[in-house]
Amino acid sequence: MSYSEASNTVRRRTDPCLALLPTLNAQGSHLFYNLDTRSTCIRDTWEQLPFPADILRRCNNLAAHQRKKLRVQPTFAYEPVDEHNNYIEHVDDVDLFDNNPADTNTDSSSDSDSDDENDHNNNNDDDANAAVTNDSNAADDILENDRIRQEILIDNEMHQETDEYINPVDQYKPDDLYAEMPIDPSPQHRYSTRSKGPAEKPAPYKDGRTWVNTTISKSLKRLKKAIFHASLTIKQKNKFGVYTNMTVRQAIDKYGDKARKAVTDELQQLIKLKVLKFVKAHEIDPIVLKSRLPSKTFVKIKFDAAGLFEKIKARLVGGGHKQKRYLYSESETSSPTISLVGLYIVALIAADEGRTVITADVAGAYLRAFMKRLVLIEINKEESDILVELYPELEEYLDSRGKLTAECLKALYGLIESGRLWFELLSSTLIANGYVQNQYEPCIFNKWHEDEQVQSTIGIYVDDIIVTCK
Repeated sequence: MSYSEASNTVRRRTDPCLALLPTLNAQGSHLFYNLDTRSTCIRDTWEQLPFPADILRRCNNLAAHQRKKLRVQPTFAYEPVDEHNNYIEHVDDVDLFDNNPADTNTDSSSDSDSDDENDHNNNNDDDANAAVTNDSNAADDILENDRIRQEILIDNEMHQETDEYINPVDQYKPDDLYAEMPIDPSPQHRYSTRSKGPAEKPAPYKDGRTWVNTTISKSLKRLKKAIFHASLTIKQKNKFGVYTNMTVRQAIDKYGDKARKAVTDELQQLIKLKVLKFVKAHEIDPIVLKSRLPSKTFVKIKFDAAGLFEKIKARLVGGGHKQKRYLYSESETSSPTISLVGLYIVALIAADEGRTVITADVAGAYLRAFMKRLVLIEINKEESDILVELYPELEEYLDSRGKLTAECLKALYGLIESGRLWFELLSSTLIANGYVQNQYEPCIFNKWHEDEQVQSTIGIYVDDIIVTCK
């Protein structure tokens, strides 16, 4: 009986286990086989107990129902011991029931005196009477042994005639522990016979059919879901004439000059804000150049709150999925946003005090924060051609494939650290202008204006800002 770790639950503290072997560690632990979980465990606290009948039946049951049959089937039974815990030698029935009558020896001497002869004759008479008594007792023992054997044979025959399943283990006595059993004719399993749970039984045909039907139904549901989403995309294309996002080539082919103007405005914004520093690819260390990230320009149609067409917008995005995240800490790649509860509180205070509410959106917010690490990006050929057309001096930075390589001086959309860099820039700017950051909501800033005797509150959600003041 091994002791498991103590806990404040109703779970029992001990487990029935079989000791396998010591682990030879400093704590003196042993490796045990747990009869409940059918798995091995290591315990350093246990109590040695004799084998009760329940444990014997459980061991025999596990041996009989294991998946992989052994060539020699073990049998678990008691080992006879005396009161001093010493093993008792086994005694066969032949030795226990001796059928040979005890031999009687008579001593006679013709050279003895007459008195000795009389005594000797009397002894002979007593020995003769004892021999007759021993013969009768031996005959009774033989009859008793024959009767016992007949009862055992009758019981075995009656047990074999019954339809009840007989465990092969029960057919062998403790003396047959090392006797070789016949090899199981059933094919041996190729999979592992060890399992944490009970042995699995072959499922009937009905269960197999249910499993097939369930699998097919799940596959059909996934297929219907995919068809549904595809139909939504097709409906969106038929309604708006374009998917949610398009590449530069798709947008120019579809909308011509309007799409080209949107891409041109985005590229000019990058140059105006000094986001990129163009470099020559062949002059960069090959190891550094290998870490260059891809980029892509997405074009989408934007609609106003009423669902009417507003404009075509383009955005150059860096391939942040190619960045090595293990080089960054979690604080460098995560940026907080105002919670829904915090936003409701700001709106509630504004309504209660009659404050004026203003919302704002910072254009190109990420492009205003400076980078702290070296990040190189590769600009696609379509965007490179437009940049060279706008700025002919960039032609010398083209590589053999007609693409530009640039270093990100400021946070580009799509990079994993851009969101955090923008929040640090905005929060530091607000703090420098007298605003105090809320200790419970880091995206809420308050400032008390002495001259007007009013308080202004600012809430931040990425590049969307809400301002309230009386």
